[in-house]
Formats: sequence, C-alpha cells, structure tokens
Amino acid sequence: MKHITIVLIGIALSGCASLKDFQQMDSYQRAEYVCSRDRDIRDYDQSIRSENQKRQELNALIMLGYREQESCTETPVLHTENTCITDSDNSTKCTQTSFTDYKEVCNKIQIPIDYDMAHARLNRTENNIRELKYRRGKSHESCFSRVKHMPAEDAFMYYKSN
Repeated sequence: MKHITIVLIGIALSGCASLKDFQQMDSYQRAEYVCSRDRDIRDYDQSIRSENQKRQELNALIMLGYREQESCTETPVLHTENTCITDSDNSTKCTQTSFTDYKEVCNKIQIPIDYDMAHARLNRTENNIRELKYRRGKSHESCFSRVKHMPAEDAFMYYKSN
C-alpha cells in the first residue's frame, strides 16, 4: 500500500501516468485517477467554478447595493494659437487662430441595484450550481463504475483518449 501511495504522489507531481503506473494501481485508484481527469468531469468543474465566481460577484453586488458604471461625454476644448511676424521695419503683426478639439471626460456613476432582480439571479445561479454538481456526480459515478472493471491496459487507453 505504501508503494502505491508513493506511485500516486509521483504521478500527481508529474501530471501524467504511464501504463506501468496503471498496472501498479488497484482498480479503484485507476478509476479515480481516470475519472478525475475525464473531459466531461473537467468541463463540469470549470462550469461550477464559473458559476461560483458569478455567485460571489452577485453576493458582493447585493452587499454593496449599487453597481458602478462609467458615463463618458465629449467635451469641447478651445485651442488658441497666436502667430506673430516681425517685418524688416520692426513692426510686428500678430494673428490669432483657434480651433475646437474634443476631449472625452468620463465619470463613474453609482446605479442602485434592483434587489429583487439581483436575488432572482442569485437563486438561478445557486440552482445552476446544484444542477451542475448533481450532473458532475452522475457523470463521475458512471465513469467510475465503467473504469473500475477495466483491465489496466484498457483504463490506460481510455485515460489517453480523454
């Protein structure tokens, strides 16, 4: 058992397993190793992380009570330029030219949230998380029951194809 644990730690650190590693694992360790790296399971894990992030953002928004939005306007800026010319008899003539340029000015404004809508979104997100976890569990269970009965070579091929 101690040898198997060392093999699993080595595999975890290296990030990949060989057929020999699979042959040294018992059927439950093989199934857990394969299924924890199954594409569908990883996709569910990613979706769950994404929904959890959404839930954290919604909770923060509800706690804050408002969201910030940037409001930008184009503001005219008048530029004036004086050009002076001194001629040979030391008289100076100046002309003034001006043009208008536009500068974008942005301010952050606070928009109060609609608490009912925010809580409804939070409830949908939490329902999504529960559903994703349920589906992930079913997918893992299906994978595990399939892989634990495979010989090491078949489990390895399934792992490599995934």
